[in-house]
Amino acid sequence: MSFVYVTITTTLSSLSIFNRFFVWSEPCSDKLSVQKMESDSDTTPTTPRKKAKLSKVKQHLTSKKHQAKMEMRKSSGLLQKFFPKTSASTSGLSSNEDTKLAAAELAMTYHTVKHNLSYNSQDCSIKLNKIIYVDSKTATNLRLARTKMEALVTEVLGPHSLQSVIDQLNKDNVFYCLQTDASNKKNIKLFPLVVQYFTPKSGIQQKLIDFYENPDESANGMFSAIKNSLESLELPFSQISGFSADNTNANFGHNHSLYTNILEVIPDLIKGNCHAHIVHNSVKHAMNCLNYDIENIILKIYSHFSVSACRREELKRFVALAEGEFHEIKRHIGTRWLSLLPAIDTILLNWIPICNYFVDLDVDCPMVIQNLLMLDDNSD
Repeated sequence: MSFVYVTITTTLSSLSIFNRFFVWSEPCSDKLSVQKMESDSDTTPTTPRKKAKLSKVKQHLTSKKHQAKMEMRKSSGLLQKFFPKTSASTSGLSSNEDTKLAAAELAMTYHTVKHNLSYNSQDCSIKLNKIIYVDSKTATNLRLARTKMEALVTEVLGPHSLQSVIDQLNKDNVFYCLQTDASNKKNIKLFPLVVQYFTPKSGIQQKLIDFYENPDESANGMFSAIKNSLESLELPFSQISGFSADNTNANFGHNHSLYTNILEVIPDLIKGNCHAHIVHNSVKHAMNCLNYDIENIILKIYSHFSVSACRREELKRFVALAEGEFHEIKRHIGTRWLSLLPAIDTILLNWIPICNYFVDLDVDCPMVIQNLLMLDDNSD
C-alpha cells in the first residue's frame, strides 16, 4: 500500500513541476515572454545581470533545439489531460445530459444484444451517427466502442436482467418449472438452466438463469449441479413445480434418473418430457412394417438432385410440363427427426413430375427408386 502511495505522490509531484516549467511556454508565446521581460526592464533599473539574462533568453529562443521543442509542444497535450478532473462531469456536460448519454449507451447496447448484432458493426454505426447527427449533443458525445459495449453487457445489463428475474420469483413466492438439456462443445459438456413461470402482468415467461459446465452427466451429477446453481442464485428449491428435459434415461429413467432425484425432494413434481419424441418413435417403429424404407428413399432422391444443376433443371422442365410449381427438395438429416415431415411434404408436392423424371431415366434410375416406382422388368 505504501508503494502505491509513493508512486502516486511522485507522479503528482512530477506533474506539478512539469506544468510549472511549461506554464510560460505556451504555443506561440515566445514574443509575449520576451516583451514582458523588456517592459519590466523599462520600469525597473537595468543591471548588467538582467541584460545578460535577457540576452540568453533571446539567444535560446532562436536556437534550433528550442524551435523543435516548440513544434513538438504544439502537437502534444498537457499531462493533466490524462488525469480525471475534479468536477462532477468529465465530458463537459451537465448531470442531466450525462444521464441521457448513459441511457443512450445502454439502449444501444441492449439493441445490439436483442437483435444479435455484431459488436464491430455497432462500433462502426456509432462513428457513423456522429457524422450524420452532428447537431445532436448526445450522438456526438457517445463513446461506445466494442470493448465498452461488451463490458456493459457482462457487467451491467446481464446482472441486472438476472437479478430482476430472481427478485420476481422471490417476491411473490412464484412457482416455476425447470428446463435443462445437455449441449456439447467439442469435449466440453454445457448445461443451460431455464425457468418458466407465469405472472399476471407479463404472462408466461421463459428466462435463462444459468449456463454452466458439468462433465458429470449422470443423474446424481446433474442433480447436484442444478441444486448448487439454484442455491448460488438464492432461488428456493421448494418452489419447483415441474421439470422438463429430453427423453434420455439419465433424465427420465424409471428407477434412477434426474427426475426421480428431484421427485424425492418435491413429491408433487410435474413431469414435462418431450411427447413429440414419443410420437416420432412410435411412427418410426410403425414404418418398419412398410415394404419400403421411407427415410432411405427421401435421402436417395435428395442426393440425386443436390449434386447436379443439370438434373435440377431437368426436373424443373418436368414440373413445367405438368403445369405445376417447382419446390426445392429439402434435405432430411437422420439425427434431426423434425426434418422428416417437411422433406416428405416437399416431395409429394412435385410427386408426379419426379416420377416422370425417373421413368424417363430408364436404366439410369437408381435401383431403390426403381423398386419404389416398380420400374423393373417384371412390372406392367
